[in-house]
Amino acid sequence: MMIQLLAAFVATSGFVFLMNAPLSEIPICGLVGVLSWGIFLLISTVDPDGFAAIFGASLASVFVCRVLAPIRRMPRTVYLVAAIIPLVPGMHLYNMMLAILMDDTNASSHHGTRTLIFTGIISISILIVLSLPEKLIVFLAKTFKMFERKEKSV
Repeated sequence: MMIQLLAAFVATSGFVFLMNAPLSEIPICGLVGVLSWGIFLLISTVDPDGFAAIFGASLASVFVCRVLAPIRRMPRTVYLVAAIIPLVPGMHLYNMMLAILMDDTNASSHHGTRTLIFTGIISISILIVLSLPEKLIVFLAKTFKMFERKEKSV
């Protein structure tokens, strides 16, 4: 499990680096990716299908992104991309394309359906968290001021 979390940190940090995130935020984005993947792994032990695991992990990580953005004075998308990258159902998409190339209709429809369901679950969790009242987010941001980004004086 630790190797998977380390891989999630490296992959998420590398991806946000490629997306031109500020260098000071890359470690934070990596930790958001680790949080996302860690919650997914924990819930996956109970839910072998992965539907509840994707929902719980994306809901928690998007909530952390929503609270972290005003604290660190960054746009939400910097952290949102980092939270979602480990959860993207790339394996099912790959298996769907492979099944299409192998002319296996049953496997391609199975993996395609799972891909659509997983992406739908991620989208719904983003909508749920982004529909929370702004006053709640501001209250939580003030509560966790210790994570505030310090401005550099020139």
